[in-house]
Amino acid sequence: MLSVPSATRWLQLHPDCGLKRLENLSVYNRATDELYEVNEETFAFLQRCLTGVAEDNLRPAEMEFAGEALDEGILQWREFPRPRSGSAGAAPQPSLRYLELQLTDACNLRCRHCYVGDCRGRELPLEKAEQLLAELAQMQGLAVLLSGGEPLLYRDFWRLNDRLSTYDLRVVLLTNGTLIDLEAASRLQVDAVQVSLDGLEGAHDFLRGPGTFQRACSAIEALQEAGKVVSVATMVYRHNLEDFAALEGMLAARGIEEWNIDVPSPSGRLATGSDLLPDLATAAAVINRFSRGGGHYTAAGASWSCGAHLATVTAEGRLAKCGFYSAHGLPLARGLREAWLELPRIPLEQLRCACPFRDECRGGCRYRAEAFFDPLGPDPVQCYRYGLDPPGRRWVTCS
Repeated sequence: MLSVPSATRWLQLHPDCGLKRLENLSVYNRATDELYEVNEETFAFLQRCLTGVAEDNLRPAEMEFAGEALDEGILQWREFPRPRSGSAGAAPQPSLRYLELQLTDACNLRCRHCYVGDCRGRELPLEKAEQLLAELAQMQGLAVLLSGGEPLLYRDFWRLNDRLSTYDLRVVLLTNGTLIDLEAASRLQVDAVQVSLDGLEGAHDFLRGPGTFQRACSAIEALQEAGKVVSVATMVYRHNLEDFAALEGMLAARGIEEWNIDVPSPSGRLATGSDLLPDLATAAAVINRFSRGGGHYTAAGASWSCGAHLATVTAEGRLAKCGFYSAHGLPLARGLREAWLELPRIPLEQLRCACPFRDECRGGCRYRAEAFFDPLGPDPVQCYRYGLDPPGRRWVTCS
C-alpha cells in the first residue's frame, strides 16, 4: 500500500539539539556548542516538538517563536514526524556539562610541555568509558572530550568511536593529529576535532618533535576534506610569541573559527619550572588578541570559581577537577554523579583576588593560581588579561 504524503508539515526539534535541565532550562545544539536558556513555557513547547507538532495546530505565539527557532537551527520542518524521547531527570547542582575522558596515557610524542607526563601504560576500560558516557547523558551533560595521551592510541578507540552516536552528547576529539589521514578522518564519529598546533613549523617542532607540524597540518586538511569541524589549540611559550599573526592568517585561510590559546602550567614535564614559560603579561596580550571560542564551563552568576561545570576522568578511572589535578582524583565506585558531587570546589567569595572583574573571570585557572600563589590566590595570567598587575609571584609544584 502506497503512503500518501501528509498535507501538513510537522515541526520538530532539530536532530542536533537536545533539551537540558541544567541550573536553568535550556536547549543545547551539540553541532555548534550553543546553549540557549528558555523559560518553562518554551521548554514545554519544545518537549512537544520532540514528537512533532502539526503546523495546523500551532498557535500564533508558537508560530512566531518557531520562526526564530528555525533560523537558529533549533527546530526544523518535516514532512512526517519522527518522534524522539527526551532525557529524564535533572542535572546535579552544579551541573556537569563537559567531561574529559583521558582514554589512555600512551602517546606517540614526547612534548616538552606535556602536563600528563610520561606514559605509565594506563587505559580506561571500554566498558567503563561507555558507562560514563551513559551516566553523563543521564546527568544532562553537554559534551565529552576524548583525550589522552593521544586518544587514537587507545586500543579500543575505533570500537568506542562506532558507538558514540548512541549518546545524546557532543563529542570532541583532542589530538596531536599525527595519526590522522583521510581514511581515519572519514571514520570518525565525532562532532569536532581539536588539533594541537603550537606555532609555525620551527616553534611547533621544537616542542613536539621534527616533522610534527607538517603531520598536524596534513591532519587538518584530511579532517576538513572528510567534512569534520576543526578547531586548534595552541600553547603560548617563549619561542612562538612572534608566530601568532601568521598562524591567525593560516587558520583563517582554512576557515577555522575556534582557536583555544593558553599558557603552560607547571605539571607533568613542566612540574619543576622551565625556560619555556613566556612573559605572562605578553602571553595574556596574545590570548586577548587571538583566542576565540570555548565551552560553557562556568555559568554566568554561578557561585563557584573556575571550572564549575567541567571534570576529567583519568586513564586509571578516577574523577578529578581537571587534568591538572589527576593526582587527586576520586574513585568512581559509586558512579559519576556521586563522585561529581564530592569533588572539592572553591566558592567564588572565598578567593583572595577581589577585584572588579572577579565575577567575569571566575578567578581564572585554579591550578595556575596555586602554582604561583596559593589555592585561593589570583591567576596571574587572568590578572594581566584584565589589565591588572598581580602581586609578586613564586613558582611551586601544586601539592
